[in-house]
Amino acid sequence: MHQRKGAESFLCDGGVRCLASKSNKNIKMLRFKVNENTDINEVKPFLEVNYSPVFYVFYDAFITFEANLKQKGTFAVQRSHREDLECSLYLLDRLLCLLPDLFAKRWQCNALTHIFKKILHPGNILRLRREAMRLFIMWYLIVGEAKTPEMDRMFASLVPGFPFPPFPVKPELGQGGITFLEASPVIPPSSTEKTPEDLTSYLLRSIMDAMVTQVRRVEWRDKSQYSRSFSYVFDMFRAVYLPFIFPNFNSSNSLYNPNLE
Repeated sequence: MHQRKGAESFLCDGGVRCLASKSNKNIKMLRFKVNENTDINEVKPFLEVNYSPVFYVFYDAFITFEANLKQKGTFAVQRSHREDLECSLYLLDRLLCLLPDLFAKRWQCNALTHIFKKILHPGNILRLRREAMRLFIMWYLIVGEAKTPEMDRMFASLVPGFPFPPFPVKPELGQGGITFLEASPVIPPSSTEKTPEDLTSYLLRSIMDAMVTQVRRVEWRDKSQYSRSFSYVFDMFRAVYLPFIFPNFNSSNSLYNPNLE
């Protein structure tokens, strides 16, 4: 009861409206509230009680950042609002880590799909793409077998150059009929940004690193979910990427019963 009272005090009487009134201020306040260095026994109950308004603040902050990008241009936004984007993605990280049982039910799946299409866009700066990949892998292993076909397509498109189709373009109804809207980059790279010599190798290593490091950060109620979630994401990596990394790889081979012919 004490934790719930504290959470309500933080959210104030206006609830979602109070939190959403000033996007920049609210996202920074929430980042401080759910900081990774704060005792998890305080943060997790807070998010369990207030998951809906907290997600609203995260989503509102991202949409606000995107609107500023369109109005002011990339350079101006990078200077004055980039911290807001980092705060919003940090808040998403904490939500995924501490509320996996909620996201496993595909809660807010459409909203997250919309955001991941934008932050995973190959036209973004590499730092954002790598962070987006880490967050997406966490979400993907949490949802597991309940994933959508769109999530599978995003997973298969994490590394450009592999023989998979790009993100499908969803039709959107407009006054003149159907118009098609493609996902656009959030922060395009500057002309001076340096990229790895072998970008494909770099991104593949990023995926494998995220699969190993993020699975233990997720706070499941049922601890058996750790092995289940890792097995799922590794099996998907093996099915999607390994055949093209190792074209002669035979999945029927076994270290314990090798086929030497």
